[in-house]
Amino acid sequence: LFGVNNRVFANVAMPNVLEGLQGIQHCEDAEHCDHLVHEVGTGTLSEEEFEEVVYDLVNFLYYIGEPSRLDRQRIGGYVLLFLAFFWVFAWLLNREYWKDVDH
Repeated sequence: LFGVNNRVFANVAMPNVLEGLQGIQHCEDAEHCDHLVHEVGTGTLSEEEFEEVVYDLVNFLYYIGEPSRLDRQRIGGYVLLFLAFFWVFAWLLNREYWKDVDH
């Protein structure tokens, strides 16, 4: 059988790409499957090492999803400062233009 079965869809043809690192897991209770049991000796990494690898992988994928995010956030502060300065300038100019007009 190619793939990893799960409780929602039987005979799913999607392999666990991290199985070589994590190892084989199976449900402790076949009816509820709320706790997975790791088969000792099936993975190349310990549980702590695997968690660190997954953490690094998720952070890398988050960065790759939007690499310009840091630049965008840095530039955003300057844009807000410019808009605040421009708003004050426009408000003062408006007040100067309309000071002689009777309401």
